[in-house]
Amino acid sequence: MIKKKAIEPLIASILLIVVAVILVAIVLSWGKNFSLDGLNGADEFLDEDCSGILSIQSCEILADGNIVMQVKNISSNYTFKSEDAFQIMIKNNSGSDVENEVDLIFTSTWQGLEPGQSIIAKQTSTLTSGSNANVDVLVRSTLCPQATVTWSNCHK
Repeated sequence: MIKKKAIEPLIASILLIVVAVILVAIVLSWGKNFSLDGLNGADEFLDEDCSGILSIQSCEILADGNIVMQVKNISSNYTFKSEDAFQIMIKNNSGSDVENEVDLIFTSTWQGLEPGQSIIAKQTSTLTSGSNANVDVLVRSTLCPQATVTWSNCHK
């Protein structure tokens, strides 16, 4: 009777470890490339010229609780494009009750905002007509989120 010998357990263990190390190296290499591609895309987005400066020139709370404001582009060379959208955030003067950012509604057709140009916007708010005689509002760009913006006080 002829006895056939199998691979020794030590050699089998070494082969399993080598295969596992190779698989880990492949997965890590793919993960590194995947992460770098994503970071490069983010860098390109952040490197775009986005030197816009938004200012709220006037802001008023109407009797029905809606907010009307004049938004102005006070940057010297940045134009907010027509495909851009502005969002508004509202908080009361105690610093709480921040509403979720919602799209700002313009009273005229939105065609972009050149340097020095302003536009009137009206926002339907959850403010009740009797409460919150003063609130702070912030308007920001969706295409240029790093544009300089400041909180402005709205009153009745």
